[in-house]
Amino acid sequence: MKYQPLGSNDCALSTLRDFVELHGVKLNRGFCVGRSGVIESVRCIGGFVKKRDLDISQLQNGMVELLRIPAKTTFSLETILQFLDAESFHSQDVEKLTETSSKVKELFSECCRIPVISAHASETLLLIIYFIIFSGLERSGYMLPSPISHYLNGVLLTTEIESPYSDVFVWKESTDVAPFAQYGFASIHLIFNALSEFSAVNFGSKHCERTISALMASISSRCLEIPHEEHKGSDDFYVNTTLVPVLDYVNHDNKHVNAHFDIDRNTSDVILVLDMELYDQKEEVFEVFISYSPVDEIVHFEKTYGFSPQPEENRTSFMNLCFDKRFSALQDFDIFLFYKWFSIKPCLQFILRDGRVYINDTLKQFAELLLPYVADPQGERQSCFTYNPNNYTTFSQFTSRARGTSEDRFLEDCRSLARESEIGPSEIIGLPQLAWTCHLDAEGEDFARLNKEQCLKVLFGSDELYSRAIDTFQRQLRLYMNWRLDVLQELKRQQPAKSSANLAAHELYVIQQYYQQLDQDLPVFWTDVENYENLELADCPLPPPLKYSSYAFKPSDERQQPPVSEELLTKYPEEEFLQYASFFMENT
Repeated sequence: MKYQPLGSNDCALSTLRDFVELHGVKLNRGFCVGRSGVIESVRCIGGFVKKRDLDISQLQNGMVELLRIPAKTTFSLETILQFLDAESFHSQDVEKLTETSSKVKELFSECCRIPVISAHASETLLLIIYFIIFSGLERSGYMLPSPISHYLNGVLLTTEIESPYSDVFVWKESTDVAPFAQYGFASIHLIFNALSEFSAVNFGSKHCERTISALMASISSRCLEIPHEEHKGSDDFYVNTTLVPVLDYVNHDNKHVNAHFDIDRNTSDVILVLDMELYDQKEEVFEVFISYSPVDEIVHFEKTYGFSPQPEENRTSFMNLCFDKRFSALQDFDIFLFYKWFSIKPCLQFILRDGRVYINDTLKQFAELLLPYVADPQGERQSCFTYNPNNYTTFSQFTSRARGTSEDRFLEDCRSLARESEIGPSEIIGLPQLAWTCHLDAEGEDFARLNKEQCLKVLFGSDELYSRAIDTFQRQLRLYMNWRLDVLQELKRQQPAKSSANLAAHELYVIQQYYQQLDQDLPVFWTDVENYENLELADCPLPPPLKYSSYAFKPSDERQQPPVSEELLTKYPEEEFLQYASFFMENT
């Protein structure tokens, strides 16, 4: 990567000097920052090494230390509290900073009590809240500890990112939120609105939304997971989500990674070390790359960092294509309600390799997606599963039995619990799976309310059933992709935000390439690729279930009909009760 030095007035260079001179950050004399071309669409800063200036006098095991950042100079939930401690104020105005500290703690506590914020709480979000408060208080005339002010104004508010967080203040419901809610955009929008309202009330509305958007984007993209010992000398570690000044200028590239960060176990300093065997020996000046993530998954990178690594020959990347819940795949029932009861993430992982895309059918989660597509053995329905809209009656009966009291006592509470769990915004219900009956034989004499693991074991013990489920799934998948193509093509005409358009382009590519391979009779499943067992495939996890999916299940009028007898719902009521007895004793 060509090195472009920063100008003398550049904020990044000025902030770098601040942290070196004021806060004890140590640089190898061969390390510098400059313009990186890793992301062409924004002004991106990167870390570089000038080989002729590199100090290798402390070379150990082929590693050279490039950076050393004292733990007290990083920003985590722990160190921020230390920054706000009077003992850390040193020569600054103690009285003014004590006033700031008290106000920060008051506002932080107030913000964390907002329901949307508490529901989505994470270390990253809490760091965002702190810096929103710091920014608002500084604009209001409060004094900040100098390390916080330097980092806020010299780094966080000057970082250019093209992520959804950068665009959230211009989002429109029809072009940005609804079409990409399945990727977490609805949650981002909710959090942004809550933080904007909080900031407007406490600091005034001027520039409020742009500042919040910038801080959400910058902090989300710059956070690192820093390891810490459980106790001195321990081999057990935990990680803290941490902002690490200077180190956070270093960019990601799994193919060209030549350095890594770690913790000095003696001092708790964060260090960046260069692997002398991994850099290009021909280059006099070269960029330093670390790995933000061991796998390149497009949606995660676009959401978090505002870019995704470019595909190259023999380089595998992934796209976790989440299903838009506005599309209903089966006529017999709401498939997304099925997935919700079974705690199945409605997401299909694609492998991108050598210009082609493949469904990753080696994942256990792929088999889980297939469950509702297993045909009814009697041939009366599309699926072997049927839904009981009055499932709350089972909950009431089991609760009554577990506690030895009248069933009527729990009926309304169980009705409310089941209904609220179904219509709630989360992608999982979290209750015992007693809503769906699985029909197991053609005679109709064996049926039960199985959980996910039981279904996988019973239904996919037969290769024939599995193959038939895949065929049905593929037919429905083509219907979904046709519908989704129309949605994405229409979006292009409506000019969504830049980050939304980027994600739409990735999804369009995957869908169109999938169709092209089908038309050319090329493999679309990973296990159909020749010698796939010999091709190394990294473990790329699916995203976790959304806490807010924006999808609302609408109960049908069947709830007004008389409850179905338990005898018609399962052949194994005793086994099912014993399986969940402890839950009904403690939770309902």
